[in-house]
Amino acid sequence: MRVRVGLQKTQNIYQNVLCVSARINQRRHRAYETIGMTRSSVVRVTANFLNPWRACEDLHKDERQNDAVILLNYDLPPNALSLWMSCSYRVCADGGANRVQDLWVEYKRGLSELECTGRDLFKHPHRIVGDMDSVETSVATMYRENKELGCFVDDESENQDSTDFTKCLEAIVKHKPEIKRVFTLGALGGRLDHVLYNMKVLFDYPNLEIILIGDDSTAQAIPAGKTVIKCESEYEKMWCGLVPLQGDARVSTTGLKWNLDGDVMSFNAGGLISTSNQFVSDEVVVHTDAPLLFTFSCISTSNRAARTVT
Repeated sequence: MRVRVGLQKTQNIYQNVLCVSARINQRRHRAYETIGMTRSSVVRVTANFLNPWRACEDLHKDERQNDAVILLNYDLPPNALSLWMSCSYRVCADGGANRVQDLWVEYKRGLSELECTGRDLFKHPHRIVGDMDSVETSVATMYRENKELGCFVDDESENQDSTDFTKCLEAIVKHKPEIKRVFTLGALGGRLDHVLYNMKVLFDYPNLEIILIGDDSTAQAIPAGKTVIKCESEYEKMWCGLVPLQGDARVSTTGLKWNLDGDVMSFNAGGLISTSNQFVSDEVVVHTDAPLLFTFSCISTSNRAARTVT
């Protein structure tokens, strides 16, 4: 769906959902033809990490060496354990460490339900980072004193100019520079100001592919240029969105139910954004002259998913 935001009459909003005003395209981004969207690199946009564990292999996956996971202090999404176990570097944002126990309990339940054999191979965090105002004292003490768990506790209470999420990202950049992709669990729930800040942070680390994950949604930034999204298969129902959070963007797409054709997207009043869109092709291609927020949502965590080519 192509939606214009702003205070307009109902009938005008309805009309703008159906079409884009040619006048807007003429007024904005007149330099488009000269600057163009000449960058043709294909980047990966992941949207297939919403499935919970279903087999022993999901609990004992080989670690992806260039992937990290950050556990925020919010309700765990259904896929939290599977992602936690498969990433090579695991970081808790302050009180997120309290929820590691919940993951451990779920892990043991999974071993029992799936009748998995072998010893307990649960993985603890490598670091706990934050201002230490929400982590339980007993949890922090356990990881400080039990050196065999291999967890560092970084008390950054003197730094109040950034959130615990940002502190975790800085720790990853500093201590594990080989990390290319970061999954952030619990980033799309809770207080709205936190969610908005999390979305803003996506654009602060252009060299990291940061994926915000909620119960049934993901969000991440896609850069200016060409992005190819590969629909490997489908959930029972899927939606996606493209939102211009970094200023006006001229965008063209193929493979969506409501495609854009050189349209100017804007988050300003009366501007155009794409929401509730759907995949109608195995491959979706996005051309944009400015970074965008890409969102993916589903109503079923089946075996069918969407991913992009590498």
